[in-house]
Amino acid sequence: MIKFNPKIDLVFKKKFGSEENKDLLKSLINSILPAEEAVVDLQIQNPYNETDYLGDKLVNAKIEKALVAVERMYFTSQERNYYEGRQKLLRDERAILQTAKKKAKLEGLEEGIEQGLEQGLQSGMRRFAKMMKKAGEPIGKIMSFTGLTREELKNL
Repeated sequence: MIKFNPKIDLVFKKKFGSEENKDLLKSLINSILPAEEAVVDLQIQNPYNETDYLGDKLVNAKIEKALVAVERMYFTSQERNYYEGRQKLLRDERAILQTAKKKAKLEGLEEGIEQGLEQGLQSGMRRFAKMMKKAGEPIGKIMSFTGLTREELKNL
């Protein structure tokens, strides 16, 4: 699941500017306002204002500011430090996991290449041994040239 940043105005508008999420917007507004000014009902109008478009970006600094203010309003400086520290820890853990996955993938690839080369070499030696055997070469010579054992040569 993709997590979208609600500080981006388009995300905020998609989340809070729709009829199905009207209760979320009301709850957000009421969490900011004093109890005596609580919103009882609201009407959602088109959350997209054409004048908000600037090139390809939807820009609305007021919503951005409001989100930052709301976010800061609920955290003491100690809580903010904890939150930011936790965010950093989670980012670091993700980075460590991604690095470990890349390393494991490379190691697996290298191991696979080694195994493939070894199997290819063994297959080639068995074919070579068969040819030598058909040509009537002595077993000792075939063993010496291919590195195969007497038992392996018998099974060819």
